[in-house]
Amino acid sequence: RRGRAPTSLSSSLDAFGQVRLDWQTGVGAAAFRLYRSTGPISVLAGLAPRTAASPFLDSPDADGTYHYVVTALDAAGNESLLSNSTSILYDKAAPRIQISGVSDAAYYRSSIFPAFSASDANIDPQSVRALLDGAPFVSGSTVSAEGIHTLSVTAADLEDHASTASIRFTLDRIAPTFTVTGVVEGQTLLSSTVIHINVVELNPGASSFLLVNHTLGSTVAYRPGEAILRNGFYTLLAESSDRAGNAAQAGLSFRLDSAPVAPPGLAARLEGGSARLSWQKPEPEVVSYRVYR
Repeated sequence: RRGRAPTSLSSSLDAFGQVRLDWQTGVGAAAFRLYRSTGPISVLAGLAPRTAASPFLDSPDADGTYHYVVTALDAAGNESLLSNSTSILYDKAAPRIQISGVSDAAYYRSSIFPAFSASDANIDPQSVRALLDGAPFVSGSTVSAEGIHTLSVTAADLEDHASTASIRFTLDRIAPTFTVTGVVEGQTLLSSTVIHINVVELNPGASSFLLVNHTLGSTVAYRPGEAILRNGFYTLLAESSDRAGNAAQAGLSFRLDSAPVAPPGLAARLEGGSARLSWQKPEPEVVSYRVYR
């Protein structure tokens, strides 16, 4: 069964600019829940309760008119009906700063146009200012310079409540590039080789490398620094992207023509009084063999 609702709920501003809420507790109440909204309260759906005791101090994070109600809980956790409602105009919060057109810690590959504004019940329009990398910045202006940037916005109201917001972002128009050592385009190598690939990029993202052996008809993922042992005509393909979304692809072709590997599977059997030898062809381009006894 619902207990009695708290009575005589009232609101006021204390000497420190906080909302003070007082109510009569009644008999049998074990605890209280406070509800706040920016509109009149008739039902509690969608409102988050806060455990409270009279007197209760509240400091909203934005100016506006706030409405409050209180309920009582008995020892079994049953919640009472709503108290009377009280409302108050609160104008002691610092301005709320909004920054659009750019996100904190984001990367961009083209010019951007950051915009900012501040809202408050008694905002001082002259106080709303911004600095981009330490220089005055006008809302909506173009940012096109490569590099890391910091945008800081400040605002105050007529009672000198001030706030600051800062974001940091990066403008990167340049796609990754590659430096390759161990082989050059069109080269014929006479022994096994190791290829090293360096991705040149200030804000690296993902990279992948493929090694295509056209002679063997194989394509495998290649990890730079791995030895390439099998003969054949190769194409090395590299792809990379950075955090801003710039992407690059590159490829080079070369041939490996070293001494073939030993034929595997050598076997001998007696046939007609002679030894018959057999083995597997080690590579497609092998055209003759030497047999030693």
